[in-house]
Amino acid sequence: MTDPFIVHVAVLRRVLGTVTDVALVGPFDPDDELAPTAPTASRIEADADMEITATLTSSKGSIMATGVATAPWSGLCSRCALPVRGTLAAPFDELFMEKIGAEEEAYPIENDMIDLGPAGREWLIVGLPLLPLCRQDCAGLCPSCGVDRNTESCSCAAPVDTRWAALDALKGEDPQEG
Repeated sequence: MTDPFIVHVAVLRRVLGTVTDVALVGPFDPDDELAPTAPTASRIEADADMEITATLTSSKGSIMATGVATAPWSGLCSRCALPVRGTLAAPFDELFMEKIGAEEEAYPIENDMIDLGPAGREWLIVGLPLLPLCRQDCAGLCPSCGVDRNTESCSCAAPVDTRWAALDALKGEDPQEG
């Protein structure tokens, strides 16, 4: 099976300043190596497809790839623990070079080919939401009884932290009244 994210750039490199657009689709994690270690972490499933659209611009000894990597993601709402799904679009600018020095951060051009897959995967993983929400106004779970405050109400009083009692006194509030 050929890698769908490898782009042949020999023609592109013949004339400096040449620009071309590419649209590529393939498996996000074909080797099933990128699964998160925490079961509650946001993830892009191994069998999901990643789409990359990019503009490639040639220059002397390098190619600049500017584009967007897109893939479906899933996770758990950080407030109510309900499943959350969405589509993540991660913009990227990556440099591909023939000869990479110790100080340069670039991907290699090998045999007149570049592989956009690793760059797209990297930007998607970095772009995954750390604390996803099912909706912006999610009320979460009650810390006392565990009821989902989005669908039910409870009569639990907010816990009082006596360490803040001195500040409550400055506001003129009695911390025992809640």
